[in-house]
Amino acid sequence: AESNGGTLTVDIPDALIPAPASSLNDQTANTVASDPRILADLAFYRLEAGDLGLAANLLDRALARFNENPNAASRLPMDALLRDAVALRAGLAAQHAQRLEADSAQSQWRRANLLADSIIAPSFRAMAYGRLALAAHEDATLPAKKDYLSLAVATAAQSVGNPVERVDLLSTLARDMALAGQREQSATFAEQATTALSRIQSGSSQTVARSILAQRLAEAGDTEAASSMLTSAGAPSPVSAKALAALALSRAQQSQTAQAQTDFVTAIAQANALTDPVERTDTLVYLARTVLQAGDPTAAERILDSAGVWE
Repeated sequence: AESNGGTLTVDIPDALIPAPASSLNDQTANTVASDPRILADLAFYRLEAGDLGLAANLLDRALARFNENPNAASRLPMDALLRDAVALRAGLAAQHAQRLEADSAQSQWRRANLLADSIIAPSFRAMAYGRLALAAHEDATLPAKKDYLSLAVATAAQSVGNPVERVDLLSTLARDMALAGQREQSATFAEQATTALSRIQSGSSQTVARSILAQRLAEAGDTEAASSMLTSAGAPSPVSAKALAALALSRAQQSQTAQAQTDFVTAIAQANALTDPVERTDTLVYLARTVLQAGDPTAAERILDSAGVWE
């Protein structure tokens, strides 16, 4: 597909989009559809699609679902859900601001700030501050209530996660700093992420950490480093399908359309091969988001259908 008038277009052939997951029994399907992580994923998708009301509603449902039964509700830690909620509220604030809906923008922005401060685990709080820094950088009408960059750096220094979580934290901050134009700070975090990666002894943890780092590099637009990191990760995993989707989107944004489509198709096949229903759905929703951003909303909706979720 050609890129026309600044609009990205990739074409995902219908035949390559998996059929809806018919193997899920009703109980499993309900469990997946009400999982807070999946609801948050869908909120991100609707935010990308510009459907702000539904995005906000899905986020509220994700948080309510978690609060109903924190232990059984999800494999997602509460602080990870709150970090995503900060990113979603900041995104909603930015889109409301672009639509000149000042009251809604201020309300979401205030809630994003309060949520970020409430996160207990330093690693997730640091990521939340990084996302607020990026949002304030991208939209000058959102008033910076604090020095988010300094807070992100200071809070990250307090975190003591397992090695894979450490790579996730450092690479996420590297991505957000890069997108916020803080190149030097971004390079420092990327270097720290690579060092943390090199300290991981377990082979399976190495694979996951490499895929996470590849995904963050791709989301920051560094396709070469992301591709190299993904190649070195080895066997496909749930995380590698997301990394490949992020790489495909980044390539589409850089007009490498043919390669982007190849990567998308491979990522769809990898995602569809996942056996865990929540992992599969989570990965397919992320894939749908990247395909939507790359300019094929029809294929994005079909991928969403294939994930077997409804909103």
